[in-house]
This record gives sequence, C-alpha cells and structure tokens, in this order.
Amino acid sequence: MPSIQDDVAIVRRLLRDAFNDLLKVKDRVTALESGKNGTSASKIKGHISLSSSNLFDGGVGVGLHVPLTDKTHARIEARTSTFGGNLDVTKVVFQKSQHDGRLKHTWSPFGATGDDIVPTLNPNAEQGLSQFVSKGCTTHQGCRGPAVGIDIGKKNGTRFATGILLGTSAQEGLATMLSGLVLAPTIDFTFGFVNACPLWSDAPNFRNAAIGAYRLEDNVFASGWISTRSKPADAIESCGFALSRYDRGDDSCRRIGFQSSQHREGGWRHEVEVSLTEPSIHGTDMHTGLTLALDKGQWSPSFGMRTIVKF
Repeated sequence: MPSIQDDVAIVRRLLRDAFNDLLKVKDRVTALESGKNGTSASKIKGHISLSSSNLFDGGVGVGLHVPLTDKTHARIEARTSTFGGNLDVTKVVFQKSQHDGRLKHTWSPFGATGDDIVPTLNPNAEQGLSQFVSKGCTTHQGCRGPAVGIDIGKKNGTRFATGILLGTSAQEGLATMLSGLVLAPTIDFTFGFVNACPLWSDAPNFRNAAIGAYRLEDNVFASGWISTRSKPADAIESCGFALSRYDRGDDSCRRIGFQSSQHREGGWRHEVEVSLTEPSIHGTDMHTGLTLALDKGQWSPSFGMRTIVKF
C-alpha cells in the first residue's frame, strides 16, 4: 500500500509537469505575439461608422484591417445605406510592403478607389463629415473598381505611385490609369501631382491635380489641392482647402474646410464644413459639425454627425 509520502511525491510530480506545460504554452504564445515562426504580431483591427450627414455616405459602414503575413494585409469594407439593413461588401484591397514600407504592391478584385493607388496628402483622411474634407482631391474620387498598383518611396519622403483601375465604374472608357508623384523638400512641407488618364476611351478627358500639405505648428496642419480637366480646354474642375488643429495628441481635432467644384454642364458648387472630433469612450470618436453648400443659387445647410467605433 503506497504511503502518504508517496502520494505527496506523485502530486508534486504532477504539479511540476503541469507547470512545465504551462511554461511551454506561454513560450508559444510569446513567440506568436512577437512575430516568430513567420507569423505577424498584428491583430485584426477595424472600425464601425454610423453617419447621418447628407454630404457623406449615410448609414452604417464597417472596415477591417486583416494581417495575412508580416508584410501583407487586407482591407475590407462593407456598408448599408439604412440602419438595420444588410451589409454589402464594397471593397477588398490587398497590400504588400517591402523594404521597410518603401515599396508597396496593391491589388484589388473589386471596390478599389483612387486613394488606394496614389497618395492624397490629406491629414483629415476619413475623419470629416463631407467627402471633400475626408477624401481630399476630387481626382482620387472618380474611380472605383478592380485595381493593381505600385508605390515606390525613398527615405527623403519622395514617392511615386501608379496603377490601373478596371471596370465600367471607372471615370471614362474601360479603365483609368492613375499616377502620383510626391516630394518632401522639408519635414513640414509635402506637395505632389496626380494624373488620371482614361484608357480605351473615344474622347478621353485627362484630369490633373496639384496637392500639398504643410505643418504650420506641431499640431496644426493645412492641406489643399487644385484639379483641372482637359475638356473643356484646361478647365478648373475643383479646388479645396482644409485647416486642422489636433489637441491631446490625435484624440481631439477641430477643422474647417472649403471646396469649390464645377459641374460638367457648367455652374459651380461651393461647400464649407466646420467640424469637431472628440473621443467619447475608449475607442469611440464622435465627429460633429455643420456643412453648408451653395449650388445653383440655393443654400443647403446641414448638421452632420459620424460615430466611429474602433476595435
């Protein structure tokens, strides 16, 4: 019959084995989180946005950032125009980064937009109430469809990006070729040029834009653009300007933006946005403000609100 000492020894051995197993599990978890064994330390990130602004895509939007490897990730977006409606996947974009992010390959089976291919230099990206503050230069906005692109950068901030968007949803013709060049003469000032060239079009309408961003102070940014199109002859398509002040890091922002755009059939539309971003609870940003549009002699004031929950 085993003695009490034998039972104690057995229990001690079992505890020792269990402890060793726990240490092995801990080491494997640590290896996964630190990117060993060829896996990525990043986790799936995303956001849920609820918008009531009539100058932005209203309804509910969902965005996901999914790491596939340590250098490749996918961005997935879905949207419904009505609260409680079914979500439709509107974008899937894959991007691979190499050489410390200075070389990027982008490809998309559907839903890519111009800003997925060429840079916008917009410090307010996706944070405004209106399209012109959130998206910036209109040259980036007229294309949507399957795409492939490449972005090459240097340590001094110079970047060149080009790509092709396919499908009937492109600006004109069967596809649009986008190209962008960005220069950074100083750490505070960046400017660039963007070109949109329709392909396989009987009457191509080339679009060109100059874009820029300047840091006025540590927490104050100015950005703007002017865009032209070849038809009618070198006509100004749009111009815009935005001024943003960030407080408490990037948690709080006050911004004002202005845009003028010309209709294809003639006539101008002017828009102004004054908005504020404030964090409410952990991971949630509230974007509120006023937008005012003057189109064909009629004023259209609007109060806008967007809530973005990050996870």
